[in-house]
Amino acid sequence: MRKLLWFTVGFFLALLLAVGVMLGTLKTTSAEEVTPWSGSPTVTPESTPRPTDEQNPTFLTSLRWQRQRLVSGGCMSLRVDGISHIHYAPCDQGTRLGRFTQGELSTYLVYVARYAPFEYSASGDSAVHLSFVGRGSRQPTEAERTELADWIGTVYDRLTREERRSDLVAHARLLLAQRLGVSPDAIGTLSVEQVAWSDACLEIRHEGVHCAQVHTPGYRIVLSAGDAIYEFRTNMHDLVRQAENPVPTPNRVTPTQEPTQTPTVTPTATPWPTAVPVVIADWRGEYYANASTSGLALLVRNDRDLDFDWGHGSPAPGLPADFFSAQWSRRIPFSEGNYRFRLAGDDGVRLWVADNLLIDRWHDGFTDDTAELYLMSGEHEVVVEYFEMQGLASIRLSWEEIVPEPEDTPTPALEPASVAWTAEYFDNQGLSGTPRVVLNEERIEFDWGGSSPAKGIPENHFSARFTRRLDLRAGKYHLRAVVDD
Repeated sequence: MRKLLWFTVGFFLALLLAVGVMLGTLKTTSAEEVTPWSGSPTVTPESTPRPTDEQNPTFLTSLRWQRQRLVSGGCMSLRVDGISHIHYAPCDQGTRLGRFTQGELSTYLVYVARYAPFEYSASGDSAVHLSFVGRGSRQPTEAERTELADWIGTVYDRLTREERRSDLVAHARLLLAQRLGVSPDAIGTLSVEQVAWSDACLEIRHEGVHCAQVHTPGYRIVLSAGDAIYEFRTNMHDLVRQAENPVPTPNRVTPTQEPTQTPTVTPTATPWPTAVPVVIADWRGEYYANASTSGLALLVRNDRDLDFDWGHGSPAPGLPADFFSAQWSRRIPFSEGNYRFRLAGDDGVRLWVADNLLIDRWHDGFTDDTAELYLMSGEHEVVVEYFEMQGLASIRLSWEEIVPEPEDTPTPALEPASVAWTAEYFDNQGLSGTPRVVLNEERIEFDWGGSSPAKGIPENHFSARFTRRLDLRAGKYHLRAVVDD
């Protein structure tokens, strides 16, 4: 009986143990079907949502644009990243961060939604390449590709123009701060206005300084310091000049602590270019410590002749031996005649005579050029610009009157004096169409000034043709015409 009891108890215990093992095994197997033993959960591709464009910028539309100017060699690049920020700069000069204006961004998003990805290349005066990744389904036409490439070019030009504007304002503030001996943070910017100056001196006149009469775009910058306002003028490059001395700002009251307090003295800016008068009897030489004749002249002096060979040296103590520039100006009397000018220099040179740009070799390396110009009798302004980069430095200007060799010129046998010139006047510059007025003129010798040559012909933008038959003997003749234009 006792053996039977022990057997029954053992059997039930063994049965319970077997059931427990089986349940544990089933639980373990079920768990392994959900979670693998390796630890990291295995997720099917469908279980992970695909990142949206807003969550991952790499999926956003991108744009790459480059413009290479074939003549000047300038290269510009622009890229739009995943969050519509613009990265732009001249090629191989890093990048600067910019943003679309609201209108530009709206236009860009229309392009993005409209066009499928495409590549575009074109060449002419500039070589342009564009890579565009849009979300649309339509392939753009060639005209639409050109339109988008040109539009991106205007965005680049706008960004660089605003960057240049900010640099010029910062330059003007720094100049004023240095002259007043204050921090640039004490200088306020009242206004910045884009203007077109009538000459290269920004309409700031100084005795003895020649101003080339050329259209010069730039900015008028009005700054404030204390109770005074200052006006600066710039071109679109590096030239920044102060226009006038400071004047009190109207309707501004300076608070004082006590009635007897000593009033604050308004600082006075230093006039450009120098406070020391220079006696100029020959060439007025202005020397700059940069290669662009910009800013303040470091030295102004009288130069007897324009014939220098500095070698590897400097034009004067205090001036660098490299990366400097200069401008010479002088009024010279000429008798009427044809002149040949010769200008040689190392490196870049320019020559103006009577407001005519005769020689323009603004590049590195030695140059030796000649140019001819017919001058009327009287004094004429002669201006020479020069820059030196590195190495040898020299410049030399000379001129001579071209006197034709005497020769036997046959006297023309003209038709009777009663036969006149047939003068045909046109109301356009190209001798186009039917002449508005036809007259007989005894000679071609007119000075209309600012008036019209005949009724029905405008004062400007007209043309004329003069015709006459002459009975001439065989021989060599010298023909001379003095005209405007």
